[in-house]
Amino acid sequence: PVPAFYSAEHSPTMCWRGSGYRFRDVVRRGLADGGEVYAGVLERDGERLHTAWWMDNGRAQTLEQAAWRRDMAAGAPAYALVNVTAETAEALWARVAALYGCVDVH
Repeated sequence: PVPAFYSAEHSPTMCWRGSGYRFRDVVRRGLADGGEVYAGVLERDGERLHTAWWMDNGRAQTLEQAAWRRDMAAGAPAYALVNVTAETAEALWARVAALYGCVDVH
């Protein structure tokens, strides 16, 4: 979790790039329940992985820094970056649906 609303955090793109992966096709993707996540494809040495991420505090999810920082400043539980990665798009979206609390992901 991010320790305080004023603390630094970073996008998973930094860690993945540091591990030698290249990002492709990064988009904001809407979910069936109205939420949204960032999603993209990671490539390295012929390997291809599907990844998605968002900020979550167990009560709310968001992509907007201003929203989670404002919530934390007002006393909400700390947000943490959730990053899900899988070998197939189908496996990724099934896991995102389970973790995000969606019935379905389109």
